[in-house]
Amino acid sequence: MDSCISVAHASALGAFQTEGGRRQAARKVARKARRATGASSSGVELSQAEVDAKVEEFRITSYFKIPKEERWGIIRDLQRRFATDIVEASRNARNAEATAGLARLQHKKDEHIRLCAVRCENYQRFSRIVLCRSTTDLENLRASLGDDTTALAVALRDQIRARVHVYKMKPVDLPNIGSDKPEEAVARLLIELREVVGAPLPSKPPPPVPYPARALHPAPTLAAVAFEMKHLEAISAALNEIVAIAPEGSFQAPRCRAGAVAVPRPRPKSAKRKREPTAAEAALVGVEFEEDFIDWKVLAVEWSGEMEAVLVRYYDVDMAKEAGVNEDEMNEARTGGLSLGPLESSGVAEVKSG
Repeated sequence: MDSCISVAHASALGAFQTEGGRRQAARKVARKARRATGASSSGVELSQAEVDAKVEEFRITSYFKIPKEERWGIIRDLQRRFATDIVEASRNARNAEATAGLARLQHKKDEHIRLCAVRCENYQRFSRIVLCRSTTDLENLRASLGDDTTALAVALRDQIRARVHVYKMKPVDLPNIGSDKPEEAVARLLIELREVVGAPLPSKPPPPVPYPARALHPAPTLAAVAFEMKHLEAISAALNEIVAIAPEGSFQAPRCRAGAVAVPRPRPKSAKRKREPTAAEAALVGVEFEEDFIDWKVLAVEWSGEMEAVLVRYYDVDMAKEAGVNEDEMNEARTGGLSLGPLESSGVAEVKSG
């Protein structure tokens, strides 16, 4: 993982860019630095010294400043640990995220089931309470319980709970149930409930519905068992007919009739046949050319199975010299499937036109 981070950091710093790419990036950074200081970056040419200074900063942080043996070790370690550190770690992270999301959904469902059960239980419990609809009913309730202040406090609190759980009245519009002593609760609620019992009750809403649970399937009846056996016998008879027609387990399907229109099947795209480079193409090896103010040299001309064409492999001469990479090492990287900064590839026609 450390190797992966170091290579990504070097790539972000422009370590794998060509000389022309470095200079272009240096111009962008210099213009951005001018804008950051409040100076105008439009219409004013950048000095060569500014661009050279930024290019030198890129070279200081260049990946190719690392010794050659360590560079090869980083690349091989990254290739060896890519499956474990990148692919498997990403897959495990996605699985963990999916598992946590499923657990949250299950917890939310369980809480909803519990809430539905509590609502139904409270409705069944408090729907049996006889509500006081006037101050006379409130005084009769007090007289019926006599001097039992504890039972009277419970009965007065149930008057509030019944209005909340049965008639869906908001608790903020009702007296506070409280947890004070029975004597204090009776004295307080007898005063506060007078205004509540004097107001008409709202229309009674329908009872809450419990969370729908899937019913258990009963055992199959004798008629259902007999129907299933008859169906299995029909399947077995059809299988015996097919085996009698095709004893080897294979048969040729009949062709479509003359009047039917056959849909043409698309022909699969045939892969191009591999070929060796021609003499004119092979003669490009060792040729030097210039493009975008960069000196390039052809390293090899070979067939590419992925592109299904002959490709020209060439490299940045100045970058290879700065990195201390010779042609033998670049050929080793090319044949081993490794990617190096100086190496590029293009078609034969593109190189010839350049």
